[in-house]
Amino acid sequence: MRGVASGTGGRSTARGFFRDLLCAILAWATLIPNPSLLRADDDTNVPQPPMSNRDFLQNGQANTPKKKNAENPDSPRSEEARVADLIAKRQAEREGEKIDAIVVEGNSTIPTAAILQKLKTQAGRKATPTQIQDDLRTLLRTRWFFTVEPKYRRTDKGLVLVLSVIERPIVRSVKYLGASEVKPKKLAEETGLKVGSPYDMSANKESAKRLESYYHEQGYTEATVDLISGDKPDQRDVVFRIHEGVSQKVVWRYFDGNVSVSSERLAMELKTTPAYVFIGGKFDPTNLAEDVAGVRKYYENLGFFDAKVKPAVEYSKDRKWIYLHYSVQEGLHYRIRNFSMMGNTRFKTQELLAAIKTHEGQYYNAFQIKKDIEKIKKKYDVLGYTYMTVEVVQIGRAHV
Repeated sequence: MRGVASGTGGRSTARGFFRDLLCAILAWATLIPNPSLLRADDDTNVPQPPMSNRDFLQNGQANTPKKKNAENPDSPRSEEARVADLIAKRQAEREGEKIDAIVVEGNSTIPTAAILQKLKTQAGRKATPTQIQDDLRTLLRTRWFFTVEPKYRRTDKGLVLVLSVIERPIVRSVKYLGASEVKPKKLAEETGLKVGSPYDMSANKESAKRLESYYHEQGYTEATVDLISGDKPDQRDVVFRIHEGVSQKVVWRYFDGNVSVSSERLAMELKTTPAYVFIGGKFDPTNLAEDVAGVRKYYENLGFFDAKVKPAVEYSKDRKWIYLHYSVQEGLHYRIRNFSMMGNTRFKTQELLAAIKTHEGQYYNAFQIKKDIEKIKKKYDVLGYTYMTVEVVQIGRAHV
């Protein structure tokens, strides 16, 4: 048996022991599995246990992954999309929506066809809100309805426009019984009534008065017009009964009782004029009062302050020709008893009296007094008294 050399056996033996121990540790480490390597090598997802409702409310929403590409509402791209949607909406409003049918509800006396004829909106065509509002205003202007309300219904056949109306009473017919000399068309122009117009009892009564006045203006002074239908709430037919009479013309005017003034001069104060070669001569009874006032005023200007005038209407046998007779009572003729001037400081009274023709003792004459006032004003105008005034004041009356 070989022995170990002195000085070498112990140290080499120790190095060999540690080398073998290190190799053993390395070998043992290679045999232990690495969890990270195991997860990397496994491509499948391990199913998670189901989460309860309570767990979801507590931490499920917090663990929900957020979208990576969610856009900011303030971003330029989001603003462009909003503007595009708004433009598309406005464009759709301008183009309107197709109306497949139009239905009228609430009308009982006005035919549906007459109502639809007033509309620009037509079934089967597009209509904008503005166009429909214009149609509603058009219907209200007809005065057929108190209210017109639009409604929309979606049906299987499409969009239906429903016009719900509340009717006004309207005229069903207009008749002018007894009218022969004046055409009904002209009478209708005077009354303004026609089929389909609003039924108004007060307006119908006023129309009867207006027709009678129209006949009188045309020379039918004896014409009468009565409203025999159209003055009750439950009626819809307006009927006038007309008695025309004959067309009358003034053919002559004459005076009696006038001594101081000629009939020709008094006739100039009359408003009623006679016919000349069958032209003119229309007689209006309301003008008689103006005729009387004109003649009396003329007499007063001449100093006949108590003059009276009484008119009378005379007819021919067929009542077509009229003779106007004016009876005059002149009364007393008044003179100027006292004549005085006041307020004249620039000119003496005698100097002014020498320039005029009106003096004491003369018959009162307003026409001459007016001329004298103008003469006095001219004397003052020469001296620059542009705004001076002259007023005549009568104090009592006396006659000679």
